[in-house]
Amino acid sequence: MRIFASVFAYFYVEFLFGFVTHILYFFGGEGEAGSRSGVFYVIFLVAVTKFTDMGAYFIGTLIGKHKMIPHISPKKTWQGFGGAIAGANLAAFGMLWLFGEHLPGLTAAGAAILAVCLGCAAVAGDLAESVLKRCFAVKDSGRFLPGIGGALDLIDSILFTAPILYVFLRIVA
Repeated sequence: MRIFASVFAYFYVEFLFGFVTHILYFFGGEGEAGSRSGVFYVIFLVAVTKFTDMGAYFIGTLIGKHKMIPHISPKKTWQGFGGAIAGANLAAFGMLWLFGEHLPGLTAAGAAILAVCLGCAAVAGDLAESVLKRCFAVKDSGRFLPGIGGALDLIDSILFTAPILYVFLRIVA
């Protein structure tokens, strides 16, 4: 079981989070926006992902009634999922408005597509970590930041959104 956990942890964290580095490397070269576009794409990624989490939390807390998957994550609701997509759109268009010249190849249509795709992936990342916590019968995934699910809870969504942004940029940009 320990070997499986080690191999799985490597894939789950190292491999998926490595896409953040890929975004920095492949989209940080010289182009019309200069050498920092990779940094701005990572900022875009983090903003959209975290606004997804915040939108889900606030809307789910305020008006959430219909449980999404109660046996996996009892507090996640469909109303919260709507808030997640709204938060993703707010961040995507906000970032496009603020840093559009530093995000070459990203249009309003691309931002809308990314907002929905990244929003869905962020929710899937949250649910995936909930499944892991249930499998290992733990409440928090770490001891360093107790009460918020642990350190893994801070990056679980980014683990799922980074590969999607990378593939989108490879295709579009």
